[in-house]
Amino acid sequence: MTALSQSQPILRAKVMNINELNDDCLKIVFSFIPFGELLADRRVCKDWKQVIDDYLSNITHFTYNQSINGNNKDNELTLASDLDSDDNLSNVTHFSYNLNGNDGITDVNLPRFGRCLQLMPKLTSLSITGVQPFDPMIKILVAKCPHITRLYMKCVNEEVSVSAKCIEQLVAAYPALTHLDVPNCDVDDSVIKIVATRLPRLVRFNFGTDWELNEYYRLGYGFTGQTLRYISATTKTLMIGDSESNDQMVIESLMAGPARQHILVLKIHLNELKYLSTICDNMPQLREFYCSFNGGDIRPSGGVDNVGCVRHLQSLTSLEALELSDECRTHCSYPCHSLYTLRSLTDAISGLSRLKVLRLLDHNNWHRKRESIDPLLAQLNTYCPDLTELGISAGLFDLKAKSYRLIGELNLPVLTIQDDRYPYGDYEDSVRHNVSNDDVVDLLKATTSMRRFRVENCSVVDNEAVKACLEVLATRIMNINELNDDCLKTVFSFIPFGELLADRRVCKDWKQVIGVQPTDAMVEVLVSKCAHITRLNLKAVSAYKCITYEGIDRLVTAYPSLTHLDLTNCPMTDRTVECVATRLSQLVRFNFGTDRQHYPDLRLDANFTGQTLSHISAKTKTLVIGESADEHHQQIQSLMAGPARQHVLVLKIHLNELKHLSTICDQMPQLREFYCSFNGGDINNGVNNIGSVRHIQRLRNLEALELVDDCRIGCSDCHSLYTLESLTVAISGLSRLKVLRLLDYKGWHLHKESIDPLLAQLKTYCPHLVELGLSSGLLDLRAQSYRLIGKLNLPVLTIQDDRCRSLQYWRKTTETLYLTNDDVVDLLKATTNMRRFRVENSPLIDREAVKACLEVLATRSRRRIELIFVKIKNITPEMSEFTVPPNVSLVFI
Repeated sequence: MTALSQSQPILRAKVMNINELNDDCLKIVFSFIPFGELLADRRVCKDWKQVIDDYLSNITHFTYNQSINGNNKDNELTLASDLDSDDNLSNVTHFSYNLNGNDGITDVNLPRFGRCLQLMPKLTSLSITGVQPFDPMIKILVAKCPHITRLYMKCVNEEVSVSAKCIEQLVAAYPALTHLDVPNCDVDDSVIKIVATRLPRLVRFNFGTDWELNEYYRLGYGFTGQTLRYISATTKTLMIGDSESNDQMVIESLMAGPARQHILVLKIHLNELKYLSTICDNMPQLREFYCSFNGGDIRPSGGVDNVGCVRHLQSLTSLEALELSDECRTHCSYPCHSLYTLRSLTDAISGLSRLKVLRLLDHNNWHRKRESIDPLLAQLNTYCPDLTELGISAGLFDLKAKSYRLIGELNLPVLTIQDDRYPYGDYEDSVRHNVSNDDVVDLLKATTSMRRFRVENCSVVDNEAVKACLEVLATRIMNINELNDDCLKTVFSFIPFGELLADRRVCKDWKQVIGVQPTDAMVEVLVSKCAHITRLNLKAVSAYKCITYEGIDRLVTAYPSLTHLDLTNCPMTDRTVECVATRLSQLVRFNFGTDRQHYPDLRLDANFTGQTLSHISAKTKTLVIGESADEHHQQIQSLMAGPARQHVLVLKIHLNELKHLSTICDQMPQLREFYCSFNGGDINNGVNNIGSVRHIQRLRNLEALELVDDCRIGCSDCHSLYTLESLTVAISGLSRLKVLRLLDYKGWHLHKESIDPLLAQLKTYCPHLVELGLSSGLLDLRAQSYRLIGKLNLPVLTIQDDRCRSLQYWRKTTETLYLTNDDVVDLLKATTNMRRFRVENSPLIDREAVKACLEVLATRSRRRIELIFVKIKNITPEMSEFTVPPNVSLVFI
């Protein structure tokens, strides 16, 4: 032994015993243990029993999976037998109950099922899978759980199903149901009428058929579709099962009802393609469309060919997800055509610029007459710049080695590839092509951003492909900075709150992603430590694990003197709004808005309809209402019925239809600040409410006005949501205006007018104006326009290019005009009074513009100026390459 080893002790890693962990760490450990084992762990000692009981009493989302927690013999509803004497699950609001056995079907012990539900008195959401729902089970549910608003019951056997009488009992017991999913249940016309007429708040109605589970299962002969007309305007998601009924009656009934203009997600099966055009023409607001075809009207031998109907999909310009499934049950007479040609499909997809998910699938066939999909794949990123998921079947198109390289070059996070389900077909002269091991590996190598890769029904792929894929993935050691925001949020959810606050200082991106997610636990700490809070701002970063109604109720009880309450991005409901409005008598500012600029898909909870806005008191001067999926008629009507109508001075709101703008302007003339975004759902199909913008002239006390064209629904003929004439009439009456922003978040417009006449008179109309924001996507901004803006000599100016300039390819008649380096510099030179200059989304702007701007600002030594560039792709934000004068603050976002 050396002298060094004798003089220094050997350091050994300390092995920590689990009993040395504190309660919080133990709860984290227990959260990864299957529920059946967790119940056994309660018997280890008193300390563990107390910690586990405390853990169970605080969870709100609970999943019981029998395939993990035990089989029928050993562990059938173990939770009921072990916990029926304790109140461990009293706070559970969402319960997912999976009893899948080896055969996929499991019978349930009804008495134990009842005891299980009795442990969860606050249950509002229930999901049952792997067990056949039947009438006695529903009766127990109704008796034990009085507060259900979301219900999912998936039938696994068509022989026994929930009866119409039991559905009627279910609807009578739960009139506040918002989500009802009964896939594979034998739903008939009478059931649809009962559900549609007696559930006024129903947002999601799913009576689809799971074709993957049983390809021969369809709705019964009692379903003709004639009662679909009763489905109300509140329903946003509708999934209709496959049936033997005539498409004509189904489509005519659906088009005759109020849901036609309001459904955003539609899943349907068509026996004939000709009805696809009816859906596309009458439901342009759709955001997700899942459609399967039989193709009974494309038989070449009969002279009927409706393949071209697929091109009508280009009318659905708001689509974010599209799935087309060729089931090929009736149309596959020789020579076996696909249900859509490459040309018609290209025409359809070229108009869907907002598409994020695209699936072109084949459930049960292959085709002899196949075209190469390469031309479409080569242009897919241009057509759909936001695409994140692609699914494709080799049975539909002639996929070759080049095709797989093009798919790989798309570099998508999610990819599904499947071979022909029946790769050898019925014809000996067929040209067959199978997805090989090399194809799979090449796809994986080419797609570096892959997060999910799914390979289906490939007869040639074997274990060698699996090994090769694992070898490829083993070389991809991902840096945490390569994760997208959603993945980062998942990682951050496992980090203790104290460390998370420290991580916010790492960089600006982390600070924005982390935010500070308000939770009920945080509220308890706040209430226990701070007794005198009067102003509170809790901005959520997502709806996941966010503050609940109980947390807000605790806040309101602890701080009855609150004057300012900001709950941005929090999942608000009517009940929560009523709680805040009625119990905070001194509330001056109430903000439950949604931050669409950073979280574009975030909306209020589906249970928010706005009917409790009438409870907001006369004390409230600032009201910010988040975007919701619900129509806004009830929101406006409720707001106008309450005392706040005459006293709110600052209002921020989102409108799906412009017609409601006139109501606000007529009833609330006292407004000083008005921030309004539009979808424009009422400027289609011969209805034109663009002129409603002129009603803003009645708000003569306005000092700040922001109008945002979201352009999600109203872009059928690609008009802006306000004309120059209506906008001029509106602004000409606002002499006190200091801030004016006319912005565009997600669209461009073919029919644009020159804004020069308005700019020339803007100082006359609004002599006190100090800030202006404009989007070139709304109005036809030209070089002369920029000079007129410069002559306004305003302290604050924001200018942005079209957010979706890539759409110019399919609007051939559009004259392309981009914001250039010279435009930016000329604007800056012309405005000597500038304090803040913000440039956004301009594809031609590069570092030369930044350098030229800094040279101009260097001559203005006495003025402090903020120069901000937002989402400029051609600029790398490396401050070292720019010489920034001491009076300039240069920011890249």
